[in-house]
Parts: sequence; structure tokens; C-alpha cells
Amino acid sequence: MAAPGGIEEAAHLISLRLASLEGQSKVHVYVVQELVSELRSLCDRPGHEQLGKLCKEAFSRIGWDWGSNQPQFAPAGMLLNSAEIQGALREITAVVGPSDDNSSGGSAVVAPTNSTEEWNPPKWQCVQTLDPLGSTDAAAGNFVSTIEFDQTGEFLACANRVGRIFVWKKNTDDGRAATPYVAHCDFQSHSPEFDYLKSLEIEERIHAVRWCPRERANAHVMLATNDKTIKLWKLKSDKEDQVRSYPRATFSNGHMYHINSLSVNSDGETFLSSDDLRINVWHLGVNNECFNMVDLKPSNMDDLSEVITASEFHPTDCHTFIYGSSKGCVRMGDMRSAALCDSHSKSFQVRPEAEGKSFFSEIISSVSDIKFSNNGTHILSRDFMTLKLWDVRIETRPVVVVPIHDHLRAKLCELYENDCIFDKFECALSHDGSQVITGSYDHRVYVHNTNLQSGTADMQLTAEGAHVLCGQELQSPAPTAGRKVEFEKKSLHVASAPRDPVIAVGATDKVHLYSYQ
Repeated sequence: MAAPGGIEEAAHLISLRLASLEGQSKVHVYVVQELVSELRSLCDRPGHEQLGKLCKEAFSRIGWDWGSNQPQFAPAGMLLNSAEIQGALREITAVVGPSDDNSSGGSAVVAPTNSTEEWNPPKWQCVQTLDPLGSTDAAAGNFVSTIEFDQTGEFLACANRVGRIFVWKKNTDDGRAATPYVAHCDFQSHSPEFDYLKSLEIEERIHAVRWCPRERANAHVMLATNDKTIKLWKLKSDKEDQVRSYPRATFSNGHMYHINSLSVNSDGETFLSSDDLRINVWHLGVNNECFNMVDLKPSNMDDLSEVITASEFHPTDCHTFIYGSSKGCVRMGDMRSAALCDSHSKSFQVRPEAEGKSFFSEIISSVSDIKFSNNGTHILSRDFMTLKLWDVRIETRPVVVVPIHDHLRAKLCELYENDCIFDKFECALSHDGSQVITGSYDHRVYVHNTNLQSGTADMQLTAEGAHVLCGQELQSPAPTAGRKVEFEKKSLHVASAPRDPVIAVGATDKVHLYSYQ
């Protein structure tokens, strides 16, 4: 039949889709189109003709046109019988058989394994839960909006929807009962504003906080931004260890659209800010002008085809930066090549035909976050469905792909209707670059250990809030069949300490700290 890699990949894909369909009586046409697109991309490979014939026959028997990827007769309400779809998938599985090997050449698609042999991940635990809301609570509409460690990991900043920033400091008390971090200070960074020219209210929600190089042992500087205004704050401790916050500068009027990212340059003097269409560079000492280095705004807005979703400076090369796009690509710019970096030096993107096309393809492939590894050799990107780890020397494919939301593919219509499909999940790399970190629904966080030589990854941590999963729960991290996913419980924000195995996760109204010994 097909080459071994095709059989194994098809069997693994079908097992995931069957799990996502379990417990559902109806499934939307768009979901089936997504599934068929994935199967067709496998069947179109050289040597997989028999696999393609088998899939075509199985789907034809349930009234699905394999060639056009459409139902032969329009179903009522665009809904199909889930049992028929599952029957077609099981018919294919009966021939190709299950597989425990997910090696398929190219970039590895990593999936949880059911094998218990030699399964000995490090013992993670939730070491502390922080309250970043202060006097307001989640019932009043407040929530965690961003979290960030400083360059040493000694300080952790967390901002919330009402514009307040909380800072915690690493505890120097080594006692057993001591918590890892203690409260350092909190202050109001942003307040609601009103743009009278556009008749728009600018909410106080803080989208990003970034630490600047420390000035003195008792003085810190940080940047914070809401939709439009970037502020530079100085935090200073006096002789009585009382911490006070001082506004040092305000960087305004640099963006027409909502700011989504801040990143401090390795030169310690400049930083970038990005909105949907532009990336600007500022000098920390000059707040009345900025330099535009990427501009995607077309002369006619009807021609707009993509927006900028995230951006970041290289950790050591002050002239290099990256930005993510709603088209699913990560572009690298070099400020030495041109004043305006609209022409990128590198572009990291999976070919659209390799991932299949459907109604949801562009939405779920949009990059929500990007991070450089500490040494700058790899880039981690997050889209709605996966984590992708890229080698900066290889533009055509990621070295590792980690599926995060495969169990939600059958629920894409529901996610679209409740707008959760547009949630922006962040990602992070561990201090040594060996682990990739991201969040999900049900207040879940996932940590995978990556092996760059084999292109594989192993699950190291799965947690729901303060509860760390272990044993069989860890090896099968997707929620159990029939369990309702709580989409309102989101772990959108993650950060990793730069020197220690400590990660912070923003779970709606709490920040959970995880570590292992």
C-alpha cells in the first residue's frame, strides 16, 4: 500500500480525529472539510496512491465527494451525522492499522504516547499561587493580561485588565515554609482615556510589560503599554525598603492601531513596539519621536491581506528582529540591510498545501506569539492548534511541531461562534532552551521536552491550575472523552525564568508558579 511513513501518519491522524468526535451526535461540514484536507495532503504524496483510493472509497460511501471536498447533498443546517464520519474513519483504520511510531520524516509531529516504558519525567509541582488582581476580582471583569520575569528571574511582574501592575521578588528566606516569591510593590500604570478625534474609549488594560536593564541594585526600570500609550516606569527602594514607582517617560502618538508587543533591544538603549500594521523603534531617552521600520499598510485598505500579531528583538544581535503574521509566517528583519525592513531577510512558514485548507485554515494558522531562545538559534511560535520550533537556519519547515488543540478540531465551529478561536495563547522556552511551554483551556499548561536531533518531544508537565497531572493523566493530556471543555478558563499567558526551572502561568485571575527539583 502506502509507504510506511504514510500508513503511520494516517493511523495517528485518524486516531486523534476519532477521539475528538467521540460523544458528538452531529459534526459541521467545515470540520469534515478540515479532516479530509489533512488526509488528502497525506494521500497526495508519492507512493500513497492506494491510501488515497481507500480514503476516497470510505468517504464516498457516506455521501462525501473526495475530489471537491464537499458533501454530495447539502445537509440540513450544514450538520452531518457524526457516527457516519466515525464509521468511515474506522473503516480506514481497519486497513492501515494503529501505529505507535510517529516518525515520518521532515519535521516531527509530536503526540502523547500510551507507552509506560521508561516514563520518568521530572517531578513538577505548583509551588505558589499569586493574586494579581488586588482589590478588584474576576467577578468585576478583571483578569491577568500579561506576565514577565526580569533578566535575572529575581523579579516577576504581572499586569491586569484594570491597568495595575504587581511585582513580586524572589524570597531570600530558605525556610521550608517560605514561598518562592514575596510581594514587592504594586502601582497603577494606565487609566481609561478617550480619543476625541476618533470618539473611541481607550481602555486601561495592559497588553505587555518588559523589564529594561537594571540601573542600580535598588532601582529598576520597566515598560508597560495599553492599546495606544507606552509608559516607562522607575521602581526604587528607599533606605526603609519602601518601594516607590515613578513615571519617567510617556511614549505616545506612535501607533494608529492597537499595540500588541514590546521588546527591549540587547543594546539596552532602544526598544520596539508593534501594532497591527507597523513596527516602530524608540530610544528610551527620547519619547517624542520614533523610527518606523516595518509598514504593512497598503495604499488602499481594501488590499489588506495580513496583520502583524507579535514582534521581538534578537536576544544578542541588536540589528535583528522577528515578527509574526496572521498568515501563519514568522519573518526576520535585519536593520543593517535597509532603513525600512518591509523586505524581510528570512521567512519561516509551513507551506499551506502541507497543512490542508478549510474555512478555518487562515484563522487557526495565525501566529499568536513568538519567542527567541536565549541563545538566538531557535524561534518558538504559537498558533491556535500547535507549537512550532524553528531553527533560524531552516526556513522551509519547523524542526518540531507539538499539537496542543488537536482534541478541539471537531469543535472549531463552536469555537468560532463563541470567538474562542481568536484567543491569543502565548508561548515560552525554558531557561536552557530544552523545553517549550504554552497554555490552553481548562486552565491547563503544557511543558514538552524537545530533542532537536530526533525532532521529537516528550510531555513533561500537564497541570490544571494548581493541580499537576501525573501517571496516565500526564501521558494522555487531552481531556477525557465526554468531558466538557471549559472555554472560559483560559491560561493565555506564560513566562519562563531566565536562569531557573521556574515557569509562571496566568490562569484568568491567578498566576501559578511551577518548578521541579
